[in-house]
Amino acid sequence: MHRLRRLSLLAWIDVVAVLTVVVVVIWSLHPNLVFSSTLITGGDTGSHLALPAFLRSQGDIFNLTPWYPGWFDGMPAYTYYFVLPDYFAVLASYLIGFAVAFKLATIMGSVLMPVGAYVMARLFRAPRPVPVALALATLPFLFDASFTIDGGNLFSTMAGEYAFSLSLALSLFTIGLFARGVRTGRGYWWAGVALSLTLASHLLPWLFSLGAIAILVVLELLHRRGVGDPREERVTGDFARPVRFAVGAGLISLALSAWWLVSFATTQNLTNSMGYTNDPTGSIHQIFTTLGWWTSTGTPAGDRWVIVMAAAAGVLAVIVRDRLGVVLTALTAASLLAFVFDPQSILFNERLSPFWFLGIHLLAGWLVGYLARRWVQRQRRIDLALEFTDEAGE
Repeated sequence: MHRLRRLSLLAWIDVVAVLTVVVVVIWSLHPNLVFSSTLITGGDTGSHLALPAFLRSQGDIFNLTPWYPGWFDGMPAYTYYFVLPDYFAVLASYLIGFAVAFKLATIMGSVLMPVGAYVMARLFRAPRPVPVALALATLPFLFDASFTIDGGNLFSTMAGEYAFSLSLALSLFTIGLFARGVRTGRGYWWAGVALSLTLASHLLPWLFSLGAIAILVVLELLHRRGVGDPREERVTGDFARPVRFAVGAGLISLALSAWWLVSFATTQNLTNSMGYTNDPTGSIHQIFTTLGWWTSTGTPAGDRWVIVMAAAAGVLAVIVRDRLGVVLTALTAASLLAFVFDPQSILFNERLSPFWFLGIHLLAGWLVGYLARRWVQRQRRIDLALEFTDEAGE
C-alpha cells in the first residue's frame, strides 16, 4: 500500500510538471488572442486560411481532397499538402466558430510537444525523472530562435508551419509506440494509426519516424543477441518479432494512408520544384552556422550549450547502453548527416534542421534526467549504508 501511494505521488508530480510546460506554452501564445474572433495572419498563415475555409464551405466533411476553384484557375486541394490540422479546425468550427478553431489547430502541435516527449519516454520504459526531463526539454526547443521558418519551434509555427509542428509532436508518440511494439509485440493498431496521423499532418516528420523505426528494429535485434542495455531484461528467441511488428504496423499504416499517399506518390510528375538552393555544407563552419554553433555573422550562437550537453549525452548513452539515449543519439546523428548530404533538388536541406535541433534538446533533457536518476540512486545507497552501520553499532 505504501508503495502504491508512493507511485501515485510520483505520477502526480509527473502530471504537474508536464502540465506546467503546457501552460507556459499556451500562456506565451496569448490565450486572449487565441480565443478572440480575429484571424491569425503572420507569415504564410494568411494563405493557409483559404483552404480550410473552403473545406468547411463545401458541406461535405468526408471529402478531404476537393477541387479548389480559387488560385491558379483551380487546384487539387490537399492532394500535395496535409489535411489533418485543417480538418481538425473544420470539425471544431461547428462548435466554437472558425476563427478560434483554426487558431487552436495552429497551436495544437506546440501544445502536444511536451506531452509527446513524456509519453515517448514512458513507452521506452525510461525511469523517472527521464520522461519529465524530456518534456521540460521541449520548452527551450519551442522557444529556440536559431531558426524561424523551418518547422517545429514556435517561431516557425506562427509563420505558418503549424502542420509540421503537429506532425513532429505526433512523431514522438509514434516513435514511442513502435519502441514498445518491437520490444513486446503489442499495439500494432496504435502504432499504425499514429504513423498514419503523422503522415496526414506532414511528410518530413513522417520520414523522421520511419528512420526512428529502422533504428529501433536494429537495436532490438542487437538486444536480443545480448548487445543492449544491461539493466533491461533480455528477451531471448523470436528474433523475427521486431521486424514482424514494424512491417505489420507499417502495412496497417499504409492501408490507412493509401487514400492520400498513392495519389501523392504517383503524380509527382505533375508538380514543380520550388527551386530552393541548399544551405552550404562545405565546411564545419558553414554546417554549424545553420545548426546553432555560430550565427551568420560568426559570433557564438545560442545553442552551443545544448550541443555540448547533447554530445556528452550521446557519449554517455552509448557507454551505458541506455536504449532511449542511444535512439536519440542515432536520430540526432542521422539528422546531421541528412542535412549535410541531402542532394540538391531532392529536399531543401534547411527543412531537415528542426530534427537536429529537436534531437539535441531531447538529448540534453535525457542527460539531466539520467544524471538525476543516478544521483537519487546514489543517495539511496548512502542512506541504506548509514542505516546498516547504525543498526550494526547498536
